[in-house]
Amino acid sequence: MSSVVGGGVKKAYEEIGKQSICGKKRVVYKRVKGKPTTKVYMKHKGKFCQVKKFVAAMVAAGKWKPSANKKKSPKPCKAGKVRNPKTGRCINAKKKSPKPCKAGKVRNPKTGRCVKSK
Repeated sequence: MSSVVGGGVKKAYEEIGKQSICGKKRVVYKRVKGKPTTKVYMKHKGKFCQVKKFVAAMVAAGKWKPSANKKKSPKPCKAGKVRNPKTGRCINAKKKSPKPCKAGKVRNPKTGRCVKSK
């Protein structure tokens, strides 16, 4: 009786989860051997192929429709509000001109506050 002790063969691809590819949930893999990469692979007809290239080939062949991941234009903001360009959310519109200063005071151009006139 001979006992052979050895390690298993390291697989070239490792399963990382499921991803929706052209409307269907598919198992996706990442490459284990070689240089680290961010490319995602899937199995098709027993072979591993890169998802990005596979989708482009299927769309070009007319078998799949291109994915519609286009962002919709946001709804217009309510009256008195404007859209913040950084966040895309509606915020209260700031008043353009400040209130006039009381008698004997002048607006400081640096701070925008009313100060006593000299």
